Amino acid sequence: MKRVLVVEDEPMILEIWQELLATINCKVDISKDGDDGLSKVSSDYYDLVITDLKMPVKDGTDLINHLHQKKKKSKIILASGFEINEEELEELKVDHFIQKPFDIHQELQVIQTFLA
Repeated sequence: MKRVLVVEDEPMILEIWQELLATINCKVDISKDGDDGLSKVSSDYYDLVITDLKMPVKDGTDLINHLHQKKKKSKIILASGFEINEEELEELKVDHFIQKPFDIHQELQVIQTFLA
């Protein structure tokens, strides 16, 4: 069973991710802020990390940079309601970017590809 960590400070979006990932039989852990997300990726391995960009305490860039520094092999999806240009995405080295609001079915296909 594939392990996914979702780091998202918006409860409604977090619930959508949980329900979506349950349909493809993933073990899902959740974090409601970047600090908790950092703690989880430091102690566990995840096949996929889905993180929001702007969150309280620590943001998604801190989490993404930590994953790269520790050479974690997790795929990384950045989800944000803020616009991000190509240069910023290349600098962050994420595997996929999701602009909120997003198409659930389209993103599920991308996620299934990453977890195959």
